[in-house]
Amino acid sequence: MLLLNRKTLKTALFTFVASISFASFNANAELKPGFLNDDFVVDALWADEFSAYRDKAVSCPAMPEPMVTFSSGSIYKDTPCKCEIDPDKYATYLEEVAKLKDYLESLVKLKDYYLTYPGDNDDAVTCIMDNIEKWAASGAMLGAHEDTVGYHKTADLIGVTAEVLNSLRRSNIMNNYDMQIIKDWLTQGSYNVIDYYTYTAGGRTSVNNHRYWDSFSVGRAAVVTQNTELFEWAIEGLQIGLNQVDSAGLLPRELERGSKASKYHVFATLPLLGLAELAIKNRDLMNDGFYPYAYNDRALHRLMDNMTELAYTAYNENIGQYYALRCHEMPMLEIYRNHVSGESASQMDEVIAEQRQACNGFLKNTYLGGNITIMYSTPLY
Repeated sequence: MLLLNRKTLKTALFTFVASISFASFNANAELKPGFLNDDFVVDALWADEFSAYRDKAVSCPAMPEPMVTFSSGSIYKDTPCKCEIDPDKYATYLEEVAKLKDYLESLVKLKDYYLTYPGDNDDAVTCIMDNIEKWAASGAMLGAHEDTVGYHKTADLIGVTAEVLNSLRRSNIMNNYDMQIIKDWLTQGSYNVIDYYTYTAGGRTSVNNHRYWDSFSVGRAAVVTQNTELFEWAIEGLQIGLNQVDSAGLLPRELERGSKASKYHVFATLPLLGLAELAIKNRDLMNDGFYPYAYNDRALHRLMDNMTELAYTAYNENIGQYYALRCHEMPMLEIYRNHVSGESASQMDEVIAEQRQACNGFLKNTYLGGNITIMYSTPLY
């Protein structure tokens, strides 16, 4: 098991970020979640849509046993672009990832159910916390993984778990659990991920979509643990991603994916949007006033110009590819909607309304945190 102590981590962080604009934090900072709507706001905004579920009984599903290590490796053939899937590797990977995904999806569904009426859903919170405490006490995903992909899966686990905990933080049920065990587990998992990037990850991984997603995970865990050091590393990941955006508003590392360049652009953009919201919600705590939508000549806006074109038309002229976004990719519009105005906002509202209807009423993504519609947006009438 790999774990950096605080002194080692601090040295590694400042060595690594010497070349970028680093966001230092107020030592007395109280970190806040990035989503816009907390449990009470969701309840107020979406009461009509969820009224039919008010009296529905909540059953605690049987969840997978904790995973200590991830034994699968890369799913790709050894080609220059690392974009061609190896069928045998993929089959092995799917078996293992299904277990982790099942666990995370169960947590997120219960969390989203709680958010619809937080005052009357103690059973959902109890089920969530029983399972999180079990996985934390078991040291889930803190083992020595067989391959580097295990550290990305560790990040997935701590990130989604942390977002669930951030959504539940006002529930009285939380007082029934030893949160220190859970916080220690999230902290150690975060340091293991950072250790991987500091000593093992190659140059490509350190600047592409892996770094953005893992930064988003560590950032959300930092909010639960109130660890500003971890949050700095997460914001550093956002800056790395925004520094990658070229003059055309594209990500060169994802362009290298060949025929899958559009798909990987969407995949890389999702965590950058989530990280941006984390940064904005905690902007007053940053000594240098870092604002992600202005950073690097409005790089995130330029990237989203391409991604909205793809979302609206299933084609991006700059990439030169067709790609129809799926329901779990469309949540990027819910998050970005808060940063456009005028005619652009009206057009986006129309597309969002259409996509919600096509995706059973809400736009969701497990790894972003669940029902993104209710977490970041409002009903559209």
